Amino acid sequence: MTRGITFQGAPLLLLLFFCARISAEQLPIKTYTIADGLARDTVTCIVHDSHDFMWFCTPDGLSRFDGYGFTNYGAAQGLPHRHVNDLLETRAGTYWIATDDGLCLFNPRGVEGNAAAANTTPKFVVYPPADAKGSWSVNVLMEDQAGTIWCGTNQGLYRLAENNQSWTLQAVDIGIVRRGPDDIDVRSILADRRGALWIATTTSLYRYLADGRTERYTMQQGLPQDGVSAMLSDHEGRLWIGTPKGLCRIVADPSPNQPIVERLYTTRDGLPNDRVGQLFQSRDGTIWTGIAFFGLTAFNPAESPTAQNMHTFTPANGLSDKAVTAFAEDGDGNLWIGTDSGGAMKISIIRAAFGRP
Repeated sequence: MTRGITFQGAPLLLLLFFCARISAEQLPIKTYTIADGLARDTVTCIVHDSHDFMWFCTPDGLSRFDGYGFTNYGAAQGLPHRHVNDLLETRAGTYWIATDDGLCLFNPRGVEGNAAAANTTPKFVVYPPADAKGSWSVNVLMEDQAGTIWCGTNQGLYRLAENNQSWTLQAVDIGIVRRGPDDIDVRSILADRRGALWIATTTSLYRYLADGRTERYTMQQGLPQDGVSAMLSDHEGRLWIGTPKGLCRIVADPSPNQPIVERLYTTRDGLPNDRVGQLFQSRDGTIWTGIAFFGLTAFNPAESPTAQNMHTFTPANGLSDKAVTAFAEDGDGNLWIGTDSGGAMKISIIRAAFGRP
């Protein structure tokens, strides 16, 4: 990536707001689509890695952007399924890929394709769990502070373990209450500052403690809805939960016997809609929310979110799509946004604010 100029002390949100005001409400956006080489205009996840590459997970494979062009990986390169849900670069520099047909170890120097010679290393090696039956989709990946890799799947929570220079996936029982077929579908995993894991399924929210105990949180503990669509641990260690009925800030010391929502933010507080689908915090502290079919909203968590300090951006401001599906930030501080059908967008905040190309 080409490094941009830096600007100390100016919050990203203020620069965005400034740029929109001075440019007829148009944000400084560069959009990338299949016409530019992206595998598909639907982007489900964006990751910035330690080599300054941007990775895009799509339903038609994995795309890597080097600042100039895209390199795409699909079934022809050895992926077990073209639908890629997540990518994790571990702190050790290993790449893991979550697909709709298993977990893959990615070797950038490996041989492409499914028919590599016996004495060569393939580009993708698939690791299904021993108890896999039928289709087995990996939805999300997360590495905790101890280096353990956790996998959220449509069959529950798994832990990745190394065994004799190979890898195995071990099912982890967190006591999921199963009333329907989607109750064990893990969609999000987050580690809090106490070392506990927060696991969101399609219908419930769990906290898995270091000692093996599990706590379950529902509407009985104050959530506006049992289903959780997004989670975020901000720079101060506060937990935010996105739901189809608003954005929740969770209390500092949650307990399943007490209300856990410290504050609920809805359209009354400035959100354009209550359906919060994505959450992200940029390095300057701004929290970004992807609102279902209403674009994105930004606010400073140091201030109490209100209609005055929540700023919403839509296609009227230059967004390629009003359905935001992913966020990331590159090494220059540019904000990247994935969409449902409008490709990926890069908002070049710093360069635009100073009139630089």
